[in-house]
Amino acid sequence: PRDLRQLVADAATGFDAAVLDAEGFQERLLDFMFERLRNLLRDGGYAADVIDAVLALRPVRIDLVPARLDAVRSFSAMPEAEALAAANKRIGNILKKAGVEAGEPDVALLQEAAEKQLFHKVVDVAPLVRSHIANENYTEALRELAGLRTEVDSFFDNVMVMADEPLTRQNRLALLAMLAELMNGVADISRLSS
Repeated sequence: PRDLRQLVADAATGFDAAVLDAEGFQERLLDFMFERLRNLLRDGGYAADVIDAVLALRPVRIDLVPARLDAVRSFSAMPEAEALAAANKRIGNILKKAGVEAGEPDVALLQEAAEKQLFHKVVDVAPLVRSHIANENYTEALRELAGLRTEVDSFFDNVMVMADEPLTRQNRLALLAMLAELMNGVADISRLSS
């Protein structure tokens, strides 16, 4: 299977590059293709929020979209889904508002018990989640992520992300960025938040 973005780029080589680049042709074509796919998936019976979660990442392997949709649909039925979707949305907003490169969290700078627990849980599940994603086992990847709910809830209940001390604040943002990268490996689950 080929990468959709690469296929569009390959197709564009047959046309005047200056015109296509000037008009943003490739991105507009991809937008059109994703919109058509969105309509086809709706007609196929998938819920709008599940489609939005998967297509928000603009997957380049269209052949894997049905497996991602099925995994997100299964995940959305889990009791942890709503809380994790809301947390993912909150994390995205915090990171966007902070507007800085988060970097890697430093375990030595973790202070609160809740942030230490979240860090260790994320470090524990990350290899499993990434392995499941690499093996196209998206349902299992999301099931592993569902196991983070307790630590995520505790973190937001007990830790002030935007601490006054710059290194502490930066480290907490880095932890959230690491979590967001993991949570968005299959789909943007914040799209499931009501």
